[in-house]
Amino acid sequence: MIINPYDIDGFAGAIKTAIEMPDGERRRRMQAMRRAVAGHDVFVWASDILEGLERTSPRPRVIRGPEVPAPLPAAAGAHTGGPSKDARH
Repeated sequence: MIINPYDIDGFAGAIKTAIEMPDGERRRRMQAMRRAVAGHDVFVWASDILEGLERTSPRPRVIRGPEVPAPLPAAAGAHTGGPSKDARH
């Protein structure tokens, strides 16, 4: 039985229904619940929650800064800061 714990009247009605439930139905429900619990331990439960969060969370995107232009090529014969091969000492 699925109940809303905040619904006091519904909770009380579910308890009454469970108490008055025939033995066969009670056994059938208990077996189904045990199968569900046995197949979903705390690790499966945690994994399901985390996977659900991943599906609802937007993927992070790479934020890039402003584009930096490529350096200009050195002009032929321009001084580049190093010693010149024509330099005489």
